[in-house]
Amino acid sequence: TVDIDGIPLAAANPFLPADVIHSVEGTTALYLELRGSKGMPKMNGTLSVSDFSTTIGITDVTYSTPTLDIDIDGGTVRLPLTTLTDGEGNKATLEAQADISNTSNIAYSARLIPSNIMAIDTKARANDQFYGKVYISGAVNVKGNRNGINVDVAVTTQPVNISEPTRRAPLPYAAFCFEKKTTT
Repeated sequence: TVDIDGIPLAAANPFLPADVIHSVEGTTALYLELRGSKGMPKMNGTLSVSDFSTTIGITDVTYSTPTLDIDIDGGTVRLPLTTLTDGEGNKATLEAQADISNTSNIAYSARLIPSNIMAIDTKARANDQFYGKVYISGAVNVKGNRNGINVDVAVTTQPVNISEPTRRAPLPYAAFCFEKKTTT
């Protein structure tokens, strides 16, 4: 049995890829029971994080939740439905699951339901193509394993305030284009 309390997540910040996750904050508590054999270990327990927050590198948006509880049950790691909040109080729900029973091919899925939550908050100095804030609502589903990832995005943007550095004035819209590849 492992029972560890009070580990600060910020200790991981120097090891995170800053363009993906700029920072994580919060304090963890881990309770884990290990059973089974060396060849077939079974883990059960909970990883709880209080005062969790993370800043996504490329978007520069910070999301937080007062409590983040991750359940570990055998070969399944599960984040139950959790509410995330941006810096302006807008919300999204997130749930995720990973099957770690086959460590050579971990399967995972996640579902994010944003409701007018900030998706981009870049400053003029951080991005030479555009800067500003973008808010989204809808659904984002991610599913994958070592063979690939499927990301299904069905979101709408709210009226946005994005500026081009040469104009220094807000653009009245944001357009996102995706090219769908087809194989024959």
